[in-house]
Amino acid sequence: MSPSHARPRPLARSYTKLYPVPQAQWVPRTSSADDRDGLYPFDPIAFRFVNPRDGKISTGVPLAYLDENVYPNAAGTVGDVIVDAGEKVFKDASRAYLRILWPGYEHVEFVTSVPLRGVGGRVTRGQLALFIVRTVKQYFTTLQSAHCLPTQKAWTVAPAGRWRVEDLVLVALHLVHGNTFQAEFKVDTE
Repeated sequence: MSPSHARPRPLARSYTKLYPVPQAQWVPRTSSADDRDGLYPFDPIAFRFVNPRDGKISTGVPLAYLDENVYPNAAGTVGDVIVDAGEKVFKDASRAYLRILWPGYEHVEFVTSVPLRGVGGRVTRGQLALFIVRTVKQYFTTLQSAHCLPTQKAWTVAPAGRWRVEDLVLVALHLVHGNTFQAEFKVDTE
């Protein structure tokens, strides 16, 4: 990629041209009558961003601001860039799982257990956001060796395609079934 066509540095972006990622909602293969761990009803855990450049608040937190490879002091600044970063989440849950589905890679199974305890007790919104960015990085690494479905080539992950972790904006975490959550993302199209 020539310098004239280089993408803007993640922290220099405005994050104003966001497009929802068309993610399929995960549905379990079998239905279980025994759903003791079910967390219904459970409101989505929303993530709102405080832009350090101008102080404006917007829906969704750019993962670039939470990625230590892009922003070396990311863990130390979570409270500065996420609204209510210290608020405890998953208050009544005994366990929770995060499942990620990326367009074109729905055939790649990816689920992990969410740590519900952090430093100081229950996990906070900020700690959860850092966990999600680490998990997405692992997932995208897995996807690099997988094939994207031909009908979804526009969503191919880097290095073969366009999308990198730092292009994602975390909007919310939604309960999709029982105690399984799925992250909602938008992408920066600058």
